[in-house]
Amino acid sequence: MAASLSLSTTFHPNSSLHESAPDLALLSSDSVLFCVHVGILNNTSANAFNGILDDLDDTTKIPIDGRDVPMRARRINVHSVPLDVILHAVYNISCAHHAPPTVALVEAVDLLPAFGVNPQVCIYASPTPSPLYALLFAHAPLHPLPIYTLAAHHNIYALAVNVSQHLLGIHLDELPDAVVSRMGAVYLKKLVYLHLGRSEALKRILKPLPAAHAPSALCGAEARGRLERAWMFAVSYLTWDARPDMSAASIEAALRPLGENLTCSVCKQQVRERLRSIAAQWLTVKRTV
Repeated sequence: MAASLSLSTTFHPNSSLHESAPDLALLSSDSVLFCVHVGILNNTSANAFNGILDDLDDTTKIPIDGRDVPMRARRINVHSVPLDVILHAVYNISCAHHAPPTVALVEAVDLLPAFGVNPQVCIYASPTPSPLYALLFAHAPLHPLPIYTLAAHHNIYALAVNVSQHLLGIHLDELPDAVVSRMGAVYLKKLVYLHLGRSEALKRILKPLPAAHAPSALCGAEARGRLERAWMFAVSYLTWDARPDMSAASIEAALRPLGENLTCSVCKQQVRERLRSIAAQWLTVKRTV
């Protein structure tokens, strides 16, 4: 063992993670020591944690807190940050307080199968979200594409569904080939259909004109015709590049001036009612795959 070691703040010899004391030390590639329980790792892993739990008869002296502690030990060729995420996942506890970056979370999940751990066992949404699920979802607003792609790659359906709402603003035609390949055809198709479905729904919602009223001396067919032409022009502008992430507020902002410029109070009210209807309908359109 190395003469100078850093010790995990969670997985240390005096941790209370289990009723028994840790019985195995894992040394990361950057010389951070993780003291864990062989039984917990074995119960979660299908391959003896990539074989490192086989033949654990030997012990060595590990320098911990200024003293040499006899303990079985194994080196593991993984950096301490993703390894910390992996071990927290195996113990089903949160590592959010360590604030691992998204890239480390992705690396950790991708490494789980190599250690005989099914990612779906550690990442689930119900009945209560697992700690790793909650952490991945917390990263989704700022880094939705790598999280969705990760969920797709490992077929973690619930995570992919809930993260997809944060992908409404991406340009699908600009996705890198590597991302498309990793995501796979099934989840790419879901994302494409989500974008197309929302864009088509927006066009359908915008198409109907504001309700008409009976012609009067103040507002006859000519005035009504001007409103209808202005409405169709504004709607055509909006739907020309209808985006699945378009907000109800932006739609209202584009169409509200049509009512403000009218002299007929009845027409103004009907435009306002039409805008409220559009906003209400748009908010009900499905936002996830």
